[in-house]
Amino acid sequence: MRRSNQRGFTLLEILVALTLMGLVLTTVIELLSSSLNTAAVAKETAQAALLGRRLMDGLLGQDETFENEDWPQGGALDDVYSWRVTITPYLDLDVEDAEETFPFIIYSCDLSVEWQSGIRTRSVHLKALKTVPKPQTTVTEQQ
Repeated sequence: MRRSNQRGFTLLEILVALTLMGLVLTTVIELLSSSLNTAAVAKETAQAALLGRRLMDGLLGQDETFENEDWPQGGALDDVYSWRVTITPYLDLDVEDAEETFPFIIYSCDLSVEWQSGIRTRSVHLKALKTVPKPQTTVTEQQ
């Protein structure tokens, strides 16, 4: 009986190795793609949050009441993001007669920043309370 001195891999071993390598590479590429998509969404969300924070700081920095609606209630930012704000009186005081005795007017500011990300519309919501001193009414005494 002769013994074969051929060394190397059989065709079946090569096919199995290529199949396993293809499966592993496909999985790695899918993971990398998913990571890149997640990073892009995180970047967009962080940018929207920063823009929203800038808008909210502008609203909270005003020393006027929001009784009249002369302030902008929505708009576009950077041709990508759009925003809208809703400001309503905050009426969640538990103390009786607090509206008469409390020296401030409290407003609830709800800000929403939206953008299109692929086929989805994404959004960031910010909420804050703003206090504004009540206007002082002066009474003049008549003599």
